[in-house]
Amino acid sequence: MQLFDRGASEFTLMRRVTVLRDVNSQRHVPQGPEDAKKGETVPLARMYGTNAQKDINSIVRAFRVRTDGNVEHIERYGPYLDRLFTGFQRGSSNLLLSQGEDITDIVRHTMQVLTEGRPFLDLRKADGRGNSHGIWLVAYFGTGGSGSPWLVRSLHVDKTTIRLAYHRQRGTANDLHQYFLWAPLASLKTGILTLELFDDDKQHVTLTRRVMLFDK
Repeated sequence: MQLFDRGASEFTLMRRVTVLRDVNSQRHVPQGPEDAKKGETVPLARMYGTNAQKDINSIVRAFRVRTDGNVEHIERYGPYLDRLFTGFQRGSSNLLLSQGEDITDIVRHTMQVLTEGRPFLDLRKADGRGNSHGIWLVAYFGTGGSGSPWLVRSLHVDKTTIRLAYHRQRGTANDLHQYFLWAPLASLKTGILTLELFDDDKQHVTLTRRVMLFDK
């Protein structure tokens, strides 16, 4: 069965996918061995996020104050994360791809795109000299109270579709925090890629975006 999702800025044709719920892990998993062969599921342990979710590497704004009064960030990504949180305070969700060698590169690029107006350019799997660069998914869920209001269920790459499935719950406080997720993607096909943010409880896509990935 085919349907049109009106939740995005343009109509996106997609196929309805039947899924099973893993009761123990509460994660979105594909049904049947054939579906599992079609793509790759990115482990939570490879992801980085600001939602303090178990099994996901936590990204924090940790710093120490030196004797001269200046601030020294504990992590290399600290200055970029601080500028990202300060300069980007919007509530709507967002998805994009980034390119870099490690989480510091990716947080810096995220900050440059979202706060400094750096153009979101089409990515290439390798540069002109044949050097390959890691491709990462960047997801901004939105703002919410403390207590992990967005929980990641799964991240699945199937041919040209990258789907991030999540569960939404209430935060435990009335404060506001920005919730980001960064995840490395091991194998991607070149061409037009579709990024999807998927509500695993309501079983529908809440955000979709198309990007182009070139070979070199």
